Amino acid sequence: MADLVAALDGGGTKTQGAWADPSGQITLGAALAGCNPQDGPDWAGNLQMALHSLPADCVHATLDHAHQRPGRDARTVSQAA
Repeated sequence: MADLVAALDGGGTKTQGAWADPSGQITLGAALAGCNPQDGPDWAGNLQMALHSLPADCVHATLDHAHQRPGRDARTVSQAA
């Protein structure tokens, strides 16, 4: 099992993940529904679905979340995860 590094790009129209293995091989995940809290009431469920779509052996991950405002969106995103 390889240690993977993952990234999620969460926007209003789509959320997409990608991950890389130690050799640098990058895999692009499926585009899922958007997870921007300002664009729809289903954002938290969409974010959870995107997080669960990442491979189980990811050891590090980062999230680029559209329109984050310090103290508000960062807190609600961590609560959804």
